[in-house]
Amino acid sequence: MSEKNLTTYPQMLEGEKGDGWTVVNEGIEAVIQQTDLAGRVLVVPAGDGVLERNRRVKELAGARWTPPQSLAVLARKSTVDPNCLRCAEDFRLTFNQASAAKSLFIDQLSKGVVDPELVEGFASQVEPDNPKATRMVPLVMASLGKTEGATRFRNALELKEYPEGVVGDIKRHALAAVAKLAGEVGQKANAIMQAHLRKSFAGFPKSVELAKYLMKAQAEAEAIAQSCQNEIRNAKGKRLPEVDARRLKINPEAHKIEAGEMFKHWGTLEIKVPPMVMPVKAKNKIARHRVTEEGILPFQLYRLYIDGKIFLDPRRQKGGSVLVDISGSMGLKPEQVYEFVLKCPGATIAQYSGNGGRGELVVVAHKGAIAARHHIGHTMGGNVVDGPSLEWLSKQPRPRIWVSDTQVTGVGDSSSHKLRELALAFCGKHQIKIVRRFDAKDVALALNANHRKLLAKAREDGAYA
Repeated sequence: MSEKNLTTYPQMLEGEKGDGWTVVNEGIEAVIQQTDLAGRVLVVPAGDGVLERNRRVKELAGARWTPPQSLAVLARKSTVDPNCLRCAEDFRLTFNQASAAKSLFIDQLSKGVVDPELVEGFASQVEPDNPKATRMVPLVMASLGKTEGATRFRNALELKEYPEGVVGDIKRHALAAVAKLAGEVGQKANAIMQAHLRKSFAGFPKSVELAKYLMKAQAEAEAIAQSCQNEIRNAKGKRLPEVDARRLKINPEAHKIEAGEMFKHWGTLEIKVPPMVMPVKAKNKIARHRVTEEGILPFQLYRLYIDGKIFLDPRRQKGGSVLVDISGSMGLKPEQVYEFVLKCPGATIAQYSGNGGRGELVVVAHKGAIAARHHIGHTMGGNVVDGPSLEWLSKQPRPRIWVSDTQVTGVGDSSSHKLRELALAFCGKHQIKIVRRFDAKDVALALNANHRKLLAKAREDGAYA
């Protein structure tokens, strides 16, 4: 029998699987599976259109490959969400169809079983600040499987537009994160089906594994929406004024170091100061009271045999300035940088990275407020502008802290022992404290540490040719 002559007759199933079925004609309503496998009732649409034919093939594939037990019962046994398992099973059926009849899949089945207008209509309802809507994105991607509908859905998300302004900017970047997650769901689902595949068809345990991943993807999509919601609420309410970018610009001529060596061998630096739209509550800030060796009331007795600083000085420290190296050698994810900024927003915090012959320094926290999340932690890949960035830090309030592995590079992102020595010498001259471990607690400890000791440790631990 030719592959293109496949139709939906249960009698085509092998052995007893094809006996005792009742076929009910029904129109296409959505991607919800209506066939009752346990009761052997096959619900299929009538008609000769592409969608109707594809739906009949999919229902027959479900009768052939899906276990006859209720998916709700199977989900409970596998400790997964029933909706996630149903959508994962939809993907497995599409995957197996593509494996069983590649030419048929390419010619017909890849067009999917859902009307394109229905796909785009759902995409139009997804708002990045609505957790309930974004939770459904991974499930829809899995249900659409390897068909054109999945690509259409992802493209529809990416093409949504929002008005200019802080709120529109926040929504636009959050939706881009949701669309990126949708693409990752498709890739991960395909990888799960193909992994350790001994036969040409993926078995039901693959659907269980995919369902567990979809549960995690749902949580991630909901977290993106919740974060977007919080940022918009802060932007509409307590929005702080923008930092004056002119005060932060570097004038290379006015800040030369020994005939301009800090700029001669590094790339061109661009400083960006986005709006500080998220005031951070005091409970998230690092403690900034001084501890001393002399006082009246003991505060931290455990430090008696560490450094002797057991008394509390009620004078609060200034926030200081923190420069964070987010180049590839640091191995940081945007979420890590964001969490770091949340824990010490009292300081002026900037991040920098570069590529080729240029780099960017982005101020992400200032006076108790932070920039929108999409500005934080996104790297250009390399260093390139360590020198100019340190020059910026030297003009900021003390204490000054440089969070970096000190693997300094110049134009073209090529490492250089000479440039590293220039950077370390500059840190010593301007009392810049070096913290090699990316952690808010280490930064808090460095606020009171001696900058010479930290510099000596950096020279000892991080030297390379």
